[in-house]
Amino acid sequence: MLSGLRAVFSSEPSTVTFPFGSSANAQSPGMGTSGNLSFLITDLGSKDLDREKFCIFFGAVKSGPFENRDNLAHRKNHLSSTTVRQTFAVAALDLTTVVNRCFNADPDESMVLTLDEMEERRIFVPLNPLNDDSAEQVLRRVIEGKTASVSDIEAKGDGFWLTLQPLFVSLEELKNTQPHLFSNPPVLVRKMGFPEVIVRDDVRNDLYVSLACGDFTHCTNRSDKNVEVRICLVDELTNTVVQNSIVTVGSSASLSTYYTSTVFYHQDRPRWFETVKIIIPVDIYGNVHIQFTFRHRSSNESKDKGERPFAVSFIRLRQSNGTVIKDGRHDLVVYRLAAKIEESDFSYHTLPATRADLEMSGLSNVSSRSHIQSPTGAFAISPKDCFTINTIVCSTSLTQNVDLLGLLEWETKRVNLKISLESLMKDEGDRAGEEVVKVNKVFYLPCYNFS
Repeated sequence: MLSGLRAVFSSEPSTVTFPFGSSANAQSPGMGTSGNLSFLITDLGSKDLDREKFCIFFGAVKSGPFENRDNLAHRKNHLSSTTVRQTFAVAALDLTTVVNRCFNADPDESMVLTLDEMEERRIFVPLNPLNDDSAEQVLRRVIEGKTASVSDIEAKGDGFWLTLQPLFVSLEELKNTQPHLFSNPPVLVRKMGFPEVIVRDDVRNDLYVSLACGDFTHCTNRSDKNVEVRICLVDELTNTVVQNSIVTVGSSASLSTYYTSTVFYHQDRPRWFETVKIIIPVDIYGNVHIQFTFRHRSSNESKDKGERPFAVSFIRLRQSNGTVIKDGRHDLVVYRLAAKIEESDFSYHTLPATRADLEMSGLSNVSSRSHIQSPTGAFAISPKDCFTINTIVCSTSLTQNVDLLGLLEWETKRVNLKISLESLMKDEGDRAGEEVVKVNKVFYLPCYNFS
């Protein structure tokens, strides 16, 4: 059963990502009665379209019994209730030529020529199985042309058909001029980042978390490390999990409390290829962290029911200087769990969250690190293991700029307003205006003479 697709527009050397997903259930958003999935990618700007390379990536995920080469024969005669998400194939399509013809030419001419051609011609996108490779490795080979040809894969039927339609209008204008496109509304897919034009009514407090890789070879003595990651938000003041704060697939999907990752068979150094969107609870975000729990999944149903989390990592949404978590890569510390632990025990949040925090704590050698544990003793550091994520914040309420934060908080603190203004303009230059525009807040500043 196909449970998810993710569309990613990427370019070299940087990447612009649009996470998208949909269930095979015909009631899912963006799926018509014929079983076709439709999605509308918005926010494309001139910087995106001017890049040298422009591709669309897909990841196909199946949800069901844990399948591997050893138990396929057993599965034919045994119906399992165990459900595991596994990425089984990826696909890539180079759209550089299409983008150049559609968006970089005269809008009127390209609209007529390209739309007629695309309505007559569907594009076959071949699916490439992962086997024992990571999604990143397979996609790299696809882009470099080192996989089977499209005609060979198409003959086997391993893939799907895609129809593209470039549009040169705003979303509201599109709804008015082409209402038939919304008879079964497509999933609206937004960029992981701000559009070139930010509308005041467009309020966003989104945090995109991409699972990158992990090394769990030292957490336990097990060899069958089929690692599954569960993500949730935790409120440290109430010691409770924040409800309904995660968008599991696509921007139009319903909210959930937990997100469960895909699992790679017998890999204790997994490399994921998935992104989850978290709705930042702005009113309490200073007391909230993201929790990542790691659990083994077994292909043996009876063993799988007895599996419990073996380790945990976390990262705070609010940094020590009051700004929201920075964009980019974060190397998280991995903590082993004790044999018995209370479900409401989140005492690890008093410990260093990232490798950078660990270095700043002064515990720079392995011998001292090995003694780091939570006050309850339920969590102890696994110094040789690691877990890496990437984050992008799209917020009109929170900022990553400490000087801008001073302006936002001037009404409550009323200190260093002059210094914040001068530092913001000195350090950021033209970018200062961009940062201010992103924050959807009215500034009522006193009339000080700063000369």
